[in-house]
Amino acid sequence: MSYQPPGGIAAPDYGQRPPRKSRAGLFIVLMVLLLIAVLVSFAFIVTRVYADLRSADPPGPATSVAPVSTPKVASAPKPTVKPTPVKTVPVKPIPITPAPATSAQVAARFVARLNANDVKGATAFQCANTAPAVSLLIEQFIRPPTSLTVSEAPVSSAGAIAVFSLRGTTKGATVSGVLVVGASGRPCVQAFQLH
Repeated sequence: MSYQPPGGIAAPDYGQRPPRKSRAGLFIVLMVLLLIAVLVSFAFIVTRVYADLRSADPPGPATSVAPVSTPKVASAPKPTVKPTPVKTVPVKPIPITPAPATSAQVAARFVARLNANDVKGATAFQCANTAPAVSLLIEQFIRPPTSLTVSEAPVSSAGAIAVFSLRGTTKGATVSGVLVVGASGRPCVQAFQLH
């Protein structure tokens, strides 16, 4: 005998709906299907790789531990073509410029490289800890024709940092800005800004 609500089988439900069906079962079934698909794909790939390995050329013969017989010495064949002597070309030595001693020298040489559109030469003066930033700044601000000048003395300095002023033209526009040079140890360019 089943449970009858009060009022009998014909009693109104007063807006009550049957309980919602749980979607957990659907979720579990979908996850199981996904797992099966992944396992089948993995098995297919493994069998293909295994088949490729088996069909690959076998490795060369293993070396034997038996004593090697010494071949009989035969006369070497005489070359049919006489070797030509190799001509040596003298190389001019490239003068090595000494590393700049002051932050003002670093600033002047850095700006000279920018004016010559020598990006690699300019990046040689950047500090190791700010190298990516300086390279990005060069890409962003500098385009030929460039004609910048740098102040001979720092306009500001704080401890091991010297700030120089920049003026000139780049990308066909008049610009001004600052050049920050780290002066501790070997002087190097930390950053610059043009506007």
